Amino acid sequence: MKNTLLTIIFAFCFLAPVSGQIAAIKPTTPEQSGDENAAAGKYAAAIDQYKTAWLGWFIGRNEADADLRSAHERLAGKMGTTLAKMTSPPVPSEDADFHAQKGAAFVKLAKTPLDFLKAASQFQEAVNGAPWVFDYHFNLAVAYKSAGQFKDALYALSLAKLLTANEKDRRDANALRAEIEAAQEIAAPAVQAEREKQKLAEMIKALDGVVFVAPWKVYSNGSRFRWKSKIVGQQMVVGVERIEESGSISDPERIYGEQFSYASNHDAKVYDINSLDMIMTKPAGCWNGRQTVEIPRTIKIDLELPAITVVVCDDTYVMKRQ
Repeated sequence: MKNTLLTIIFAFCFLAPVSGQIAAIKPTTPEQSGDENAAAGKYAAAIDQYKTAWLGWFIGRNEADADLRSAHERLAGKMGTTLAKMTSPPVPSEDADFHAQKGAAFVKLAKTPLDFLKAASQFQEAVNGAPWVFDYHFNLAVAYKSAGQFKDALYALSLAKLLTANEKDRRDANALRAEIEAAQEIAAPAVQAEREKQKLAEMIKALDGVVFVAPWKVYSNGSRFRWKSKIVGQQMVVGVERIEESGSISDPERIYGEQFSYASNHDAKVYDINSLDMIMTKPAGCWNGRQTVEIPRTIKIDLELPAITVVVCDDTYVMKRQ
């Protein structure tokens, strides 16, 4: 019994510290391995580990993921610092070089934004194969700029700038940044206009097939007329409906399944809805107290009511949903 107790005490005293040491060991990430190699002067091994870390961040994420982009910026900075201490940078793999060459071929043959996005895809593959290469990031930024993807272009360029090895690289990066920002500012109004157009199209879609009519205006002889409109898709027909004193419609014409009256001054027209405020095809002859002058007739669409208002000279006609 005494010998057994001594054996247990011996095991506890000598094995417990070892167990504590084992528990203290933590797994090392590729990025941490890269840091250790860089600190030990093993720069090529550090770059290789940083590449492994670079690819690891893609697991379960896409290229627009904020955490991935933050990690890639950090890794690019570490690779840039490590490269500055090396006599010469590591040689990219044949596969990375192939994707870079294919990206350049797409750029050379590109005619549409989609073609430039194909180039960008190839340059991204080159970057993932050799993320320490300045040219790959730089060319990726050029492809995105040419495709009109300015935010992606600026991000790719920000990584390239972390890998600049000389004054020429720095100047080229600054020049490209100027080009991207200038192109972005020039395109901004057109992009905004296109967004507003798409937003309007979505809102108009809810009124597809709706007929709008204004109150009848009755004359002393019993005839009457009213303004009328119908929205079909992204178009609208606007015109008048005249009823003679006999009760029959005057000069009838049917557009989009609705009855309108043809008249030289108020004949129905179909308009593309590209704005909430439009001008009708024919101006109105308006008396200004001395003579008749032509003044544009306007159409205003109110999506909240909803209603369509036509202004002719001093008269305003509000058409509401029938």
